[in-house]
Amino acid sequence: EYRWQNWADGKVERKHVFYQRVGQRILAVGYYLPRASAEQARALLDKAATDLTRNEKGTLTAINSLKGGYLQDDLYVFVVDLNNQRYVAHGTNLR
Repeated sequence: EYRWQNWADGKVERKHVFYQRVGQRILAVGYYLPRASAEQARALLDKAATDLTRNEKGTLTAINSLKGGYLQDDLYVFVVDLNNQRYVAHGTNLR
């Protein structure tokens, strides 16, 4: 858990993040209280981890295209590569 300043309204909000390592990737799903639940975030993380294991390239492409179910209201997936320590996919930021 940590506090994050919402850029849209300037308010400080509580945020929780679940993460999981899959090979050389760290997948994470963050959620804001009370707009999402731990169960919803965990389910999205599990879906992303399963899909990444089955089809890494397709899953990363889908996350980056903001399609494929990896962006759900306030929930989104992001993926960091452990080798270069950079984002390789982000569910709300196309850069």
